[in-house]
Amino acid sequence: MPASRHQEDTCSFSGRLHSGARSGRWHSSSENTTGRGVGFAGASGGRWMAVLACWALAGCAEPAAEAPETPTERGSAYSVPRAESASRWPEFLGPTRDGRAAQEPEMDKAASVELELLWRRPLGPGYSGIVVDGGRVFTLFSDGTSDVLMGMSAATGDELWRHVLAPTLEDNGGAEEGPLSTPAVLGDAVYALGPRGQLVAVGVRDGELLWERDVVRELGAGIPEFHLTTSPMIFGDLLVVQVASRRRGFVCGLDRSSGETRWCTGRGGAGYQSPARLNLGDGQVVVAVSNSHLMGLEPDSGVQRWTYKYDRRGEEGASHPILAGERRILIQGSDGFALFELSLESEVLQVEKVWENEMFHHNFDVPLYHEGYLYSFGGKLLTCLNVHTGRSVWRSKKTGGGNAILVGPFLAVWSPGGTIRMVRATPEGYNEVASLKLLDEGSYTAPSYADGTLFVRNLQEIAAARVLPLQDEHLSARQEEFR
Repeated sequence: MPASRHQEDTCSFSGRLHSGARSGRWHSSSENTTGRGVGFAGASGGRWMAVLACWALAGCAEPAAEAPETPTERGSAYSVPRAESASRWPEFLGPTRDGRAAQEPEMDKAASVELELLWRRPLGPGYSGIVVDGGRVFTLFSDGTSDVLMGMSAATGDELWRHVLAPTLEDNGGAEEGPLSTPAVLGDAVYALGPRGQLVAVGVRDGELLWERDVVRELGAGIPEFHLTTSPMIFGDLLVVQVASRRRGFVCGLDRSSGETRWCTGRGGAGYQSPARLNLGDGQVVVAVSNSHLMGLEPDSGVQRWTYKYDRRGEEGASHPILAGERRILIQGSDGFALFELSLESEVLQVEKVWENEMFHHNFDVPLYHEGYLYSFGGKLLTCLNVHTGRSVWRSKKTGGGNAILVGPFLAVWSPGGTIRMVRATPEGYNEVASLKLLDEGSYTAPSYADGTLFVRNLQEIAAARVLPLQDEHLSARQEEFR
């Protein structure tokens, strides 16, 4: 099929389908669950298959101790909550769960950067992401016997403590052993989910257990082929976890301080997805994707504000909802993705498919949105795509594939060979400004960034590198040094 197809599907509150999908792969249907439900149906022929579990692990702000609301991007009523501080990378995919670091004035206006290795330490296997807060680094791995949550010094990499979750699975669906879920941290607690379903809250200073839940035994969480990989999300005083429980619902909100269940809701089993956040008119909503539904939920009650239905034909999904600018959500599968636009008119939610394409496929990366363009991998090709048209602007094989996050105007690409590459995010073409070999090989785990430092890991080691922004005058001075 062509790289992009413009569509005219619109689902309204009444569920009326104004125009069918020309490709025949996405169809709208109505499903009214709360008096405001609308829906869409998924790709036929299995073309929107689940991405492998580790893709779902690629990974809002902390205004105060109890995490009140954060400012929105450009003050829009429909937007991703923006982070207030660049000193934290507290959750899966960072402070806003979209792979973008918080804004830093010096980095945002930098002409280039320099990279400097800070430390490199041994680590066990796992695809868990790295979270950072308060000068501490947290990640999950296997020590060969048990799955472990570890706290480290962000400055030196020294181990501070470790907390054992459960024995390591010997057979994890053919994948490498070790946890895949990414922890979340806020205030005095860090939260982590093990492959077997052990959900814990431990103290950030000493790793002492604060509370523990077994989401399989207590909530009936379903266990997919690669076991539990979903990454918990902090939402105010809640911890939101997708558990794929047939008896309780596919997503649950737990009290962060006690672990007690506040609500569970939703249908359609979950595979490897993780929830996201969106500002929608009158407040933030939890956005969650199951194997058959995309939902917007009230955080306090779990009540469904809207839902879209699609058909994955029983496949285990890994699609993380990506918020691509105002009102727009990307839904991704292994062979491509579609962009949908939300609007709220007279208390009626509408969704319109803007385009779909297969440009980003067979990768473990999450698309990054920056100034009207998306950046991700199609196989081993780093690709820039126009978010308005869905058409490719440029493609490059120079990184050899990898995972990336957005740091200021730069893509921080964690390449398969263990090199971090800083590439300017611009539609003008591939522009690598700095690179540094950090480890012997890369990983499916995306980098993390906090307080001017990049953190990367693979199945054997973890490392940190300082990112030094350079302005035009500094570049001129450096050029003089080499003359």
